Amino acid sequence: MTRLVDEGAEFEGLMNSAQGLMSSLGESSATLPAVAARLETASAGTHRPQLPDEALLDDLFARYTMERERDVHRNFLQAFGLSSSAATRRVDAVEPADDGIELF
Repeated sequence: MTRLVDEGAEFEGLMNSAQGLMSSLGESSATLPAVAARLETASAGTHRPQLPDEALLDDLFARYTMERERDVHRNFLQAFGLSSSAATRRVDAVEPADDGIELF
């Protein structure tokens, strides 16, 4: 019985501590939207890719083998207000080469 009472008191202490932490977390997270808005305002237009960055983005774009990968790349850049010269050009569909091997 003594052990049960001791462990019950310990559990109650842990629960009270957790409740306090959750309350402070709730208060802290309430400030996040305002902080995010200030950061977005402060960084608006200041982060444009430099020439080496654009070359890196173009090189990365050239490595994609599927149009869907290219679409994801374009959408990612647009979400951040960026553009890449290679990403703005649509790649024409390439006809598959017939290698003479029948798989199915």
